[in-house]
Amino acid sequence: MNVLIISDTHIPSRTPKLSTDVRTKIKSVSHTIHAGDVGSSEALHNIQQLAEGELTAFCGDKDPADIDLPAVATVHFEGVSFVIVHTAASSNERLTRIAEIVTEHGGADAMVSPATPTSRQIG
Repeated sequence: MNVLIISDTHIPSRTPKLSTDVRTKIKSVSHTIHAGDVGSSEALHNIQQLAEGELTAFCGDKDPADIDLPAVATVHFEGVSFVIVHTAASSNERLTRIAEIVTEHGGADAMVSPATPTSRQIG
């Protein structure tokens, strides 16, 4: 099983659309996880179509209120459970808050939380 994890796409506020490389990758994997800050309902719909229903997505701290997504997701792949959360807590509070969320959601074999963006952009 191939799983793609993306986050912080911020479409259209930071970029007009997903790159061709990312679109191709979404189509080629077994499951896509969008770890928050999709950017818009239209962008979410586009990603859902590319993923052909094999998508787990949840709300980030910058997503608009009209995106109907949960704040935390738990997924299971081949016997491994993942708790995925997008938190905007400060760096001092971040790990503590993530650990609390994972515990609240029954624990996990692995946890995914995208890094809080900084002023330096990579890529």
